[in-house]
Amino acid sequence: MKTKLLISFIVLCGIANPQGTWAPKVDFAGTARATSVGFSIGTKGYIGTGWDGTYKNDFWEWNQTNNSWTQKATFPGNARFHAVGFSVGTMGYIGTGYDGVDKLQDFWEWNQSNNT
Repeated sequence: MKTKLLISFIVLCGIANPQGTWAPKVDFAGTARATSVGFSIGTKGYIGTGWDGTYKNDFWEWNQTNNSWTQKATFPGNARFHAVGFSVGTMGYIGTGYDGVDKLQDFWEWNQSNNT
């Protein structure tokens, strides 16, 4: 009896609250690339750096509200891939990675409020 009740509960939860659905969003406005860095701040997503045959230092923002991409201030460090990124509050951080010559050890801070 307990097994039937548990299975019924699981099935009903799946019907009442479906999960795992995906919805398409606008295509990324930059070039397709590998090993880029990304982070989010609030309802905005950010992606930058990476490799598309050349090392990249561009930086992009995706706005959830209007489903659009905007290019932001260019990342001032060496163009790179395999970097790391994260955010704290309204600040984004990108660092380390590889620029085709050196394994980088620098770290940069980006301020969302003034795009620097």
